[in-house]
Amino acid sequence: MGKRIEFTPTAAFWLLSKDFITEDVIINIIQDFPVSKRMPQEKDCFKIEFRRRKRWITIWVHEYPEKLLVYKLHSSSKLRKK
Repeated sequence: MGKRIEFTPTAAFWLLSKDFITEDVIINIIQDFPVSKRMPQEKDCFKIEFRRRKRWITIWVHEYPEKLLVYKLHSSSKLRKK
């Protein structure tokens, strides 16, 4: 079993206001996303980007020794070039 995943109040509020994604999906994405594809941000922080239902979802995560803290989420319907 991996690290426990928690959400800040801001991230939890964002989740409650969206009908196209759930907490379980976010947790599964974080657990299953390859470490090599994580985009480092600051010390002990990374972000994950993925598509879901014609939207790009970005998750910002702070990594602690005992847990992963989701501190920010964002969605965009704009097309992005890879």
